[in-house]
Amino acid sequence: MTFLNMKNLNDDDGDEGVFSKLMQQVCKTDPNISEEEIANPGKGGTWAYKDEVTITYEFGDAGSYSSLKRAMEKQVFHKAIVLSTAVKLNRHAFVRDTRVLTILVCLRALQRKLHNQPLHVIAENSMDNTSMLAIAPTAEHDGIPDFVNTHAIYACALAQSLAYPRMVPFISSLFSREDGTPNIFLIDAMELLHEGEWTFGSIVSLVKKSLPDDVVIGLRQSSGKVLILVRQPSYGMFLKMVLQSCLCWRAAAIQ
Repeated sequence: MTFLNMKNLNDDDGDEGVFSKLMQQVCKTDPNISEEEIANPGKGGTWAYKDEVTITYEFGDAGSYSSLKRAMEKQVFHKAIVLSTAVKLNRHAFVRDTRVLTILVCLRALQRKLHNQPLHVIAENSMDNTSMLAIAPTAEHDGIPDFVNTHAIYACALAQSLAYPRMVPFISSLFSREDGTPNIFLIDAMELLHEGEWTFGSIVSLVKKSLPDDVVIGLRQSSGKVLILVRQPSYGMFLKMVLQSCLCWRAAAIQ
């Protein structure tokens, strides 16, 4: 996992920079993450997660072709997440989407030139029309389009609110970032289930016993496919090699 941004790893005066301080806080919060080394002070660093995932940092502008090339030459990437926002810069929606599209074009060109392998890019569009420019998967590769169309999500929420007025407080709470509001998240299924066959109802029951405040609303398979409120008989049984994670709903805290 590589982060490419313009947060200095170390400041010029020798003090630890923004990204380094951020990773120190992460290491304190999650004991599974440890600092392996600080390589190339001011330009890069390395951390490890459970000795399985390597987290690296590259200093540079993601909108720069040369910065992207430097990062992508070091390893093969299969997924990329592109953010259009910038700290202390309130950019217009058109400018944000233009930057995202620029990065997408550079990523596609470099991936084809350096590795010639498919790359799934996840980006958030600020303007609804931009979603039409998402690069859909080719016939040779399965997958989903690049953009997470936030405007379509808002439109669905609005339509549901108009159709079912009593649901408005609950739908609104999903978009809230305040403490105690409900949220949807993924948990590793193998942390709660042992190897074997499970019905969806059994999974819901077991997760409820371990996590009383959470409700399983779906499953994510190792292929990436998400199954919501599984009812079909063909999806009745799940094997360890197929089931990867559970999609849970955490209810609001009761005051």
